[in-house]
Amino acid sequence: MQLLKTYIITGRDKFFLVVYSLFAAFILVPFVSDITPLNSQIVDLAVFVTCILLYPRAYGNRLMLWTFAYFMVLFLFVISGNDITIGIGKVAPSKKLLIELAWLLPSICVVSILRYKDNLKLYYYVAIISVSLYIISFLSVLPIIMEYDMRVIAIQEEAGVSIHGIPSYTLMHAFAISLPAAFMSCKAFIGKQRLVMLALAVCNIILVVNTNITTSIVALLICIIFFLSYGGTQGFNFFRLAILSICIFVIWNLGLVEIFLNYMSGWFEGTAVQPKIESFIAVYQSGDLAADETGSISGRETLHAISIDSFLSNIFLGGGQVGGHSAILDRLGGMGLFCGIPFIMILISQIVIWKKKIYDHLALMYYYLGVLVACIFLYTKGLFGEQGWFMISIFVPVVIYVCSLKKS
Repeated sequence: MQLLKTYIITGRDKFFLVVYSLFAAFILVPFVSDITPLNSQIVDLAVFVTCILLYPRAYGNRLMLWTFAYFMVLFLFVISGNDITIGIGKVAPSKKLLIELAWLLPSICVVSILRYKDNLKLYYYVAIISVSLYIISFLSVLPIIMEYDMRVIAIQEEAGVSIHGIPSYTLMHAFAISLPAAFMSCKAFIGKQRLVMLALAVCNIILVVNTNITTSIVALLICIIFFLSYGGTQGFNFFRLAILSICIFVIWNLGLVEIFLNYMSGWFEGTAVQPKIESFIAVYQSGDLAADETGSISGRETLHAISIDSFLSNIFLGGGQVGGHSAILDRLGGMGLFCGIPFIMILISQIVIWKKKIYDHLALMYYYLGVLVACIFLYTKGLFGEQGWFMISIFVPVVIYVCSLKKS
C-alpha cells in the first residue's frame, strides 16, 4: 500500500474517475439505466467524447489503431449499401454502426488512458469503483432473477410491460466473464480478507447459476476446475488433477452422469437451460447427435455452419449470409477477413497491453482464463454488447492486476 503514495491524482484524473464511475454504473447496475431518461448509446458516446477531450494524447497505440480500422471497414460497408453483420438486429446499417461505436469505444478509451497514465493509484481507484458497483449490481439483480422467469420477462417487455432492475442478456453474460477476477481475488488475499473474497466469489457463482444461461454455467465449470487445479508458478497441480480425474472416472462408470443431468434438468425446470440438458441426455444415452430432436444442441451448430459456409464462399469480403449466433463467425461470414482481422486484433491488442502490465504468473493465467471465457461468448453468442467489452477490457484485467500487486 506504500506504492499508493508515490503517485499523484490530478484534477483531470479525478474528473475522469467521476466519468468512469457514471459509465460503470450505467453498465453494471440496471436500476441506473432504467431510471435515467438518457439512451445508453448517448451515455456511451458522451463518455467517449469526454475521454478524448481529457486525454487527447492517450490514443497513439495499436489497440486504438485496430479499433479505428475496424470501424472504417464497417463504415465502408455501410456507404456501399451493404449490411453489417454484427448481431444487433433488424435495424438500418447506419444505426448498427452507431450502436457498435457506442458499445466499444468507451472501454477502449479507458484502457488507452490507463496505459497512457500508468498511474498505480488510478488503477486502484478504477478497481475499487468497479468492484463496488459490481457488488451493488449483485445485490439488486439477484433477488429479481431468482423471482422472475427471464423468458416471461422478455415476452412482457415485447408487449411494453417493463420491470425496473432487470439485467440485459449481455449483462448476464458479463457476470460469467467476471468470474476469473473473483477467483483471483481469493488467491491474492489472506486471512479474514480471503474469507470475504471467498464469500463474494460464492455470491458471484450464485448469480451466474441463477441467470439460467447454459454458456455461463459451462464457463463457471471451467473456472472452478481451473481454480481447484492450478497452483501458481508451478502450473497445474497434477495431484489435484489426478484426484479430479479419478472422481470423474468413478462418476462416469457408476452411471452418475445421467442421474446428475436429470437432477440438473429438474433444477432448471422452466428455464432455457432445461431443453438443452434434456437434449444432451438424449445424445448421451444414444451416442448419436440425431437424438437431439429439439435442436437445442445441433441447432446452434447449424447456425454456425451458415456463417462458416458464407465465409468460405468469399473469405475476403464474406458472403453476406450469417446464422446470427456467433459474434466472430458472423463478422467473418458476413464481411470476411476484411472485417474479421481488425475485430480479432482489437482483442489481441488488449491481451498484449495487459500481458506487459501483469507480471505475476498466476494473475496472468487468470487473465488468460478471462480471455478464454470472453472468447467462448464471442464464439457462441451473436451479441457481446457494451457489458462484454467493459468486462474483458477493464473490469477483469484491472481487478486481476490490482490483486496481483496485493499478492506480491
